[in-house]
Amino acid sequence: MTRLRGLVLTAPLVLCGHLSFGDVLTVDLARQAPGSAVTLPAGAFPEISIRIINRAPTLAYSISVEDSIVLIPQLTMPPPGAAQATRACQDLLDLADLLWKAADEQEVSKRVAGIQAGIDQCQDPALLLVVRARVASTTLDVPRVHRVLPGHQLTITVSRPSGNKTLTWVTIVKGEDRGMWLTTYGATVTDNGDERFYVQEANGRFTITPEAKATGVKVIPSVFFTWLPRAHQAQDFSWGLTGGLGIEDDAPAFFVGGGLTYNWNLGIVAGVSLVKETRLNGKYTSGQELSQSLSEDQLLKTVFQPRLFVGVTFRFGSNPFGSKGSTTNAAAPAAKKKDGNS
Repeated sequence: MTRLRGLVLTAPLVLCGHLSFGDVLTVDLARQAPGSAVTLPAGAFPEISIRIINRAPTLAYSISVEDSIVLIPQLTMPPPGAAQATRACQDLLDLADLLWKAADEQEVSKRVAGIQAGIDQCQDPALLLVVRARVASTTLDVPRVHRVLPGHQLTITVSRPSGNKTLTWVTIVKGEDRGMWLTTYGATVTDNGDERFYVQEANGRFTITPEAKATGVKVIPSVFFTWLPRAHQAQDFSWGLTGGLGIEDDAPAFFVGGGLTYNWNLGIVAGVSLVKETRLNGKYTSGQELSQSLSEDQLLKTVFQPRLFVGVTFRFGSNPFGSKGSTTNAAAPAAKKKDGNS
């Protein structure tokens, strides 16, 4: 549409109008309610034909065309501070122009801070639109929305070339922990399945003789590791898979089962263990007569047998079975204990 040349058309019944090809002004009586007026530029040619459409044939219309002079606005003095505001706007635009010449990200940050500090001093909407657009060009929104799940981490890498090298910015967002391992110490109880033998001497003969069957239980100092999920950390009771290690007469014992933990510090465990037990050496049989006596090491052997176990565990600030200063972070099993059998 061409610029206004000074001609303004007014008509009391004009509802909507537009200039069509051939400088025909069409007044559409159906477009707006009566009483409204539309002002249009006259175009490059001062001669305009007027066409009225959508008039009711049975109704009487009064049409008038008035040619009037548009007054030229009078001169006004700029308000106090207008010159200062204009200068502030120009300074703001100069700062925005410098964004395109920034050599590095630190300079961009400095320029943006200067723009934000002085933006309230400028009241020119058009200039502010330009300035804000240039500030917005310093920000890039990644379109996809990312969710950081528990146990995951999001790595954001931004890089750009700088001469013969590449500058890289890495940001890592870590999700919540899925849970944590609790280290607890206690004692486990298993059935005593030892089978012990000795060599009995009579009349110069040596006979392999079984001892009375062991009774009672074994109490083994142990350390347990229990997984505590995040969802259960605020609950009084938490149930989960538990594994443990113990020491019995310089031999390891292994435990696996379930554990019920009360507020992190107290637990009950139960399951299957693999513990050391004594048996008669396979070269000999019970009641066998020998020509000479045998030591216990020659007569007996050690085997590992599965046994059911139960135990009570406690979460201490340090390892109660280890040397002074040991902490719960130690992954080693409990210290060796000579008197493991009860």
